[in-house]
Amino acid sequence: MNKNTQFPVYYDDVKGWIVLTDETLNNSMLLSLRNYVYNVNLQRSKGMTGDKKKRVEGALIRLQKEGITQMAIKQSLAMFQSTEKTTNKSYHQLGGI
Repeated sequence: MNKNTQFPVYYDDVKGWIVLTDETLNNSMLLSLRNYVYNVNLQRSKGMTGDKKKRVEGALIRLQKEGITQMAIKQSLAMFQSTEKTTNKSYHQLGGI
């Protein structure tokens, strides 16, 4: 893995915190990514007020409990499955406490 690679992370009310990557991230990478995302968004929330601040605080609590889900974009072909419908996304749940 390239250390200079930036992984886009976003929050969805239904799915939680998601990182988009074409690589598989191991548990320690996801934990350090979770800590980084938590610290950045905690600092951002200090400047917020009202409902937006409550939503961000709720999302941060969810981040601590559930961790970050990986959404990988498959780059390979599914051989011998030409009659089956395939998708280009897969989900992997790692992290959380």
